Amino acid sequence: MVSSVLASAFIMLAVGVVPSAGTGTPPQEPSDQLVDTRELLWRILREKFFCSETEALYDVLWKSADGSVRATGCLPTPEEVARQFPNPCSWGTGMQDCVFNGGPYLAVALQRGDREAAQAIFRGLRRCGEVSGVPGFVARGVLPADGRSYYFNSSRDVWTIYVFYLRRYYHSALCDTATKDVIRRLIVDVARYAEACVKPENAYSMLRADGGKGLCCRMWVEDPKKKPFTDAAGWDHFGGLCAHEALRLPMIYAAAYELSGDEHWGKLKNRYIDDGIMMAERKVGANIRASILNQMQLSNLLLWETEKDASRRARLWKLLNRAADISRDCVTPRLERCLANGQLQVSKPMEDWRKFGCRRRFAEDGKMLDGYRYDVPDHPAPTVEDGYVEAAHAVLVQTMVPNRRLDGRTLRVFLDAIKRLDFSETACANAVNALLAMYQKF
Repeated sequence: MVSSVLASAFIMLAVGVVPSAGTGTPPQEPSDQLVDTRELLWRILREKFFCSETEALYDVLWKSADGSVRATGCLPTPEEVARQFPNPCSWGTGMQDCVFNGGPYLAVALQRGDREAAQAIFRGLRRCGEVSGVPGFVARGVLPADGRSYYFNSSRDVWTIYVFYLRRYYHSALCDTATKDVIRRLIVDVARYAEACVKPENAYSMLRADGGKGLCCRMWVEDPKKKPFTDAAGWDHFGGLCAHEALRLPMIYAAAYELSGDEHWGKLKNRYIDDGIMMAERKVGANIRASILNQMQLSNLLLWETEKDASRRARLWKLLNRAADISRDCVTPRLERCLANGQLQVSKPMEDWRKFGCRRRFAEDGKMLDGYRYDVPDHPAPTVEDGYVEAAHAVLVQTMVPNRRLDGRTLRVFLDAIKRLDFSETACANAVNALLAMYQKF
């Protein structure tokens, strides 16, 4: 948590007030301004990005044909989803990040003590975990038009965020007994799905909901002890898995073990955790994004909180602080350069993605992967405000370490970034969500 001096500085700078030289005396009632900003961000998410039909946050604001601007304005049709068009990951369609946004949004609702909002966003996350009818498969999002259409290809990040934040809700005072029972089942379902899928014949990956092989779902490697390949950017690669991804599988089993008490999941966690820690301790490239570091911290923190072995806990504690150090030493200077060069983008409402061709292909042969094309709409406008999202996550990565003091340089970079952003104009849910999560810390 931020020191008292930095906390005062954060409040003063956040409201545009510079402290007197040598005194640091705060202005009158600065906390009111901080609360106002939090409330504005919360209201923007609720009013612009949250869909009551599915109780989920959608990715961006679209310019609809009728002239309106809505997060659900240009989503795919049920027929397009049935064809898995334009790709089974839903990339570029506006419904790929419902879980990605929903998890942190749930955490903010818990911090606010908002029981009704927490229950609503949980129902949306639960829908993503049950819509396919395949226990343990978690869809990226559900189509509001019919409440049941979804894309078949999830991702490693989706499962990571889903498990971490459902567990956080489980341990919250706002979670009732009936909801705890549902969360326990949902997380155990994910563990069962992981156990069934993560095998050599599936390239150690989670499968698509239709049983096919997908992208971005690899959870393990054939030989963790094999010397990794180090690329020019300084990343260690373990046959399709990087250091920041190495603990995603054991974290699932650890959560299932904690909530169910079933020794089967404890044994599976123990099978993978030591090699996972070993891989996580290897090189992480200096070009790593803070948002990716944040996901690494989710695994580190969940495992550290649930692990009983003192030696493992010590190594996990080092990993938590290492990620925070990387945020301080690598991400913060990069963001400073971004600010100095004016390289911050504010997303504006997007044109219908169907108006643009699909030129990028992510399949193994550039054409098909297990029956489907993986083309992505080539929309010219930015869809993510990288500088603002990165600045918020750079702070969050450090504050996730219990009792760690936030680096003042990172705080200043964050403040420099947000002073340039008109919250009311942003068309990207991820940016508002990250900023709200950051503000809610204080």
